Amino acid sequence: MLCPTPTETESGICAILDSESSLLERCDMKKFFNVEMRANDPDADALRAFCKRNGIYYEASDCGNGCVHFEIKCDRETADRIEKEVFT
Repeated sequence: MLCPTPTETESGICAILDSESSLLERCDMKKFFNVEMRANDPDADALRAFCKRNGIYYEASDCGNGCVHFEIKCDRETADRIEKEVFT
């Protein structure tokens, strides 16, 4: 869900306010989450597969010394799901 002209709160939740300043909706704001790991780590392949399977935008780049850097654009809930389903 996109947040038109959001007001971001400390918790990262954006609130859309109407003219009477009542809460219309809340949505998690997407941002980039980063992780680095060995390129030959099975979790690297699992992360790529998970993102592709779930339509999650990510970028992967070589960061030297046999490691890969991932930038994953998602909200906090999705990041928690990745942590649970890929890395545990």
